[in-house]
Amino acid sequence: MVPDTTLRLKAVLKALDEVIEPVLPEDAALAREQLALARKSIALVIEQIPLELPYMVRDAREDMAFARQILDRLAPEDPLRGPLEARLADGEAALPAALPDPDAVRAQWLGMKDALQETVDRLFADAPDELWASLGKAVVEYSERRNLRERAWVAATGFDPEPGKLPSLREAALG
Repeated sequence: MVPDTTLRLKAVLKALDEVIEPVLPEDAALAREQLALARKSIALVIEQIPLELPYMVRDAREDMAFARQILDRLAPEDPLRGPLEARLADGEAALPAALPDPDAVRAQWLGMKDALQETVDRLFADAPDELWASLGKAVVEYSERRNLRERAWVAATGFDPEPGKLPSLREAALG
């Protein structure tokens, strides 16, 4: 399983602390200052990641409320109305009525992974051959899809032997 983004960022912080900082000369003030800035920036991003979508949605809703206030004050024949009304309608169609709870989504995501792993492990140990024969193709196809998606998710690190055969990051996330 590919670790989530915040866990990977925590690993980067650990590398900065344990590998980079110890080799910086004591008199390298600018390098130490930049390292501290990088640490703080990464720590901030770790906090922001789960809040980014709610932040954008809240911001969009506030913008839309302001657009309504403007529209309430414009004359019906004002040429400025059309583009603003169109954008407002697009925003209302695009925004979800309510956002899911990110902690609940994460708990479900991890819980499902655990349940699948336990089930497959038990099946592998105890299932009769005929059950494995019927599940084999599904297991292989699932594993291939997951492997491809997880490779795509971290391809930009430069370690994949065939990055050109991977879907884009967007395709990996959205399907």
